[in-house]
Amino acid sequence: MKSITIRYQLSKEAIRDVFIATGNKLSAKQEKELVLAELTPEQRAVLYDAAFPEVWWGLDISEIGGKGNPPECWYIEPTISQIIGSAKILISMREAKVALQEKQRLREVEARERYAEIKEYCVKMLSGAKSSQAIADLRVPDEAEKLENELSIFGKDKLHYIMEEMYRAKVEQEYQEQKVAWIAQYGSDHLRLCVERGYSCDEAYVSQRTAKEFLGYDILGDAVWIRHPQPSHVGLLEAIRVSGEVVLMHRNKQDGLPEEAVIISGYLGKYSLFQVIPK
Repeated sequence: MKSITIRYQLSKEAIRDVFIATGNKLSAKQEKELVLAELTPEQRAVLYDAAFPEVWWGLDISEIGGKGNPPECWYIEPTISQIIGSAKILISMREAKVALQEKQRLREVEARERYAEIKEYCVKMLSGAKSSQAIADLRVPDEAEKLENELSIFGKDKLHYIMEEMYRAKVEQEYQEQKVAWIAQYGSDHLRLCVERGYSCDEAYVSQRTAKEFLGYDILGDAVWIRHPQPSHVGLLEAIRVSGEVVLMHRNKQDGLPEEAVIISGYLGKYSLFQVIPK
């Protein structure tokens, strides 16, 4: 390798002036060969460092403009001293970029360590919660949400998702504990025998418990409903009695006539009950 190719870009003014003066249309992209033997060791060192690792390809000094900015343009062919000056700027730009990347890397490491601390603390709090309501009352700290956005943490790794999973697990645990206790005290002989033999019998359990606690109510299926804009007096009194809500409900999607009903949400932590209010 006896020379190095220097790539530079002519300015629009230079191209225009040459065209007017000579009739020649120059390309904006120009090249100049520098004979390495004619340069000092210091100059060769600067060019090598600026072009590394693609010294064989040459050096494009128009890149001084930087990404997203217009390239540096020349009105006339740059001199060796100007080329060396541009090469030094490129080296400084590269060093600044490396420093910025290292700063960002260190910030990410710090952010991940901090997020892990918050996550560990929150999971410890969740694990020690005595009820599903205690978990529901907890909130993801603002700092954790900011770190999740900064670190692009999504899906199952997010603290909010972990909290929801632990809440659902706690609800299920409470449901099973209540179920065993209630059936032992109030369940029919047949239901107690089934549970003792390891059968789940959820439907029978909910049916028997509903009949005892909310007589006349059924488990809500796939009905469509909205909050009633003007409930009847009977419906309002019933909703107050059971701490429910008066709604207009379609149990049959083919039926265009809605029914007034009272809905009890969150029954046993996982069901909704309803009762149609007679007209």
